[in-house]
Amino acid sequence: MKLSRKKCFLVGVIVALISFALLFLGVRFILLDEILFKNIVAYIVQSVILGGIATILLLLQFKIAFTCFLSGVIIGFLYMYGAFLDGMNGWADLAGIISLFTWEIFGLAAGLIIQLIVYIYKKFKTRNRV
Repeated sequence: MKLSRKKCFLVGVIVALISFALLFLGVRFILLDEILFKNIVAYIVQSVILGGIATILLLLQFKIAFTCFLSGVIIGFLYMYGAFLDGMNGWADLAGIISLFTWEIFGLAAGLIIQLIVYIYKKFKTRNRV
């Protein structure tokens, strides 16, 4: 099933908004840190990047890569919140953000690799059929 461009962009905007909200709420209410203007700019940039990646994956019809990427984002936020709640004597904020970025990158990389493997498999399968 092919999604329309409008729906792909809508999913990207939703991913960006949810990502921003989760980052903001995590830092503000779990870490109890003061939010500065530069923090908000960083959250917006990171959220727009996530939404853009989600949109591009959907526009290219990389459903497997999109699913893996979104799974990585979800796992990353869970690990980030876990690190925030752990405390870790002042290192929780850094450890949480690094774990978020690590899982996001891992989800994207794994999804693209799996998508490539599926593409190559289908290509060889159709080539051998003829």
